[in-house]
Amino acid sequence: MNNTVDTSHKSILKATGIFGFVQLVKIVLGIVSIKIVAVYLGVSGIGQLGLLQSVISLIAAVSGFGLQTIVVREISLVYKKENYPATLNLLHNWAFYVGIIGFLLFLIAAPFFVTNIFKEFSLFWAFLLGIQFVFSSLATFRASVLQGTQQLKILAFSQVVSAIILSLLSMVLYYFLGVKAIVYVLFANSFIGFFIQKYFTNEIKLVPDFLTFGNLKSKIQPYFITGTLFSINVIFGYLCSLIIKYYLKETAASIEIVGYYEVASTIMISYVGLVFTSMSSDFYPKLTSITHLKKEATILINNQIQIALLLVLPIIIFIYAFGTQILSLFYSPSFLPVFTILKVGLFSVAIKAITWPLGFYLLAVGNTKRYFKQELLSDFLNVSLSILGYYYFGLLGLGIAMALNFLLYGVFITYIMYTKYEFYYLKQTLNTIVFSVVLAVLAMVLSECGFDNYMLILLFSIASLHSLYHIHKKIDLGLLFKKLRSKF
Repeated sequence: MNNTVDTSHKSILKATGIFGFVQLVKIVLGIVSIKIVAVYLGVSGIGQLGLLQSVISLIAAVSGFGLQTIVVREISLVYKKENYPATLNLLHNWAFYVGIIGFLLFLIAAPFFVTNIFKEFSLFWAFLLGIQFVFSSLATFRASVLQGTQQLKILAFSQVVSAIILSLLSMVLYYFLGVKAIVYVLFANSFIGFFIQKYFTNEIKLVPDFLTFGNLKSKIQPYFITGTLFSINVIFGYLCSLIIKYYLKETAASIEIVGYYEVASTIMISYVGLVFTSMSSDFYPKLTSITHLKKEATILINNQIQIALLLVLPIIIFIYAFGTQILSLFYSPSFLPVFTILKVGLFSVAIKAITWPLGFYLLAVGNTKRYFKQELLSDFLNVSLSILGYYYFGLLGLGIAMALNFLLYGVFITYIMYTKYEFYYLKQTLNTIVFSVVLAVLAMVLSECGFDNYMLILLFSIASLHSLYHIHKKIDLGLLFKKLRSKF
């Protein structure tokens, strides 16, 4: 068992490192691109781009039917089995029709949205923006197959290549065409993105068996039902987010509060959340493939919790120590009130590291209805607690709401896992949880009480050394550095 556990730890850290690098490349390219593009588009052009991206993202989320999650799970279950080719072909057909649904929905909405954003309507523009849903869907299918078959290096490399090519192309198009390039850039992102994925997935042998929607309907009914629940979750999540932002704007009588909330969410989800995004690429397909082995699944979940806490704890305390400097550097001093939200909100990241792997189990075993209910609960808690938190405690209350949301959600999902799936925490996991929670609470108290920053730096050092020590025990960092050095 020890060998299995060690291998699991190594695999988790390896995948996190690979996809953490990918996400970092995307963020850096995004920052560079937006700074350069802003020169060519101006404030109004950036606004038009943002509005159009929001519309496309909403339609893609609603019409996507959880395509990536479904493909990853189904491929993980049948990979290297007799029915793998048939399942692959079925999912490919399903991905095509998901894209067509997005295309049709956009064409229906296009006259309103395109006219309002660009003050004119072009059928050609509407067609380009609509057809990109088809290419995006097919690209998602191919990337999901790589993830489901755990070909993570190829998947990561394809994403880096895609990000670099598309960033360079977008800058060139904006330079020559200005605002008019917005539509062409969005189309190129999906069109070229698809062919990049196709190039990296040439070994995927698809049977040329196109199924009409009538023939496909009975076969994909389970996917359709599951996908519909995912889409409802997405719609409800968007609505809850809008309700919170609208409430903040109306109550505070200022759009600035919404800006503070957005930045706080970005720091915790887009930046600190990189750890979770990176880990999920490996964790979800691997967990899906062993759900029938409860003991192995329990060990994998425990290992995932341990590694997640070891990675996020130093980051959390670092932000507690240098949060104001980070906000001034990456935003401006006018965004310093954001740290009031982060004071308690950052603690929610530690709680998420404990509960996040548990939530994946319901997806892995295919219990979509229960997953649907737990996500609705989380969204409901998010709205209720955010409104109450801001009403009573202002910006600090928004951070308290985030922490309480994850805490209550964590209690619920842990209860489900204990009672329905015989899950339990290993002793090593409990030790890691207790240590992490104690240090996170200490950092929160020190930050709130205005203690000298040296105390937080000391706490950061303790957390970092603790993480390095335990990661070294699991993967031998010395040997890893020797391997890396030998390659250069």
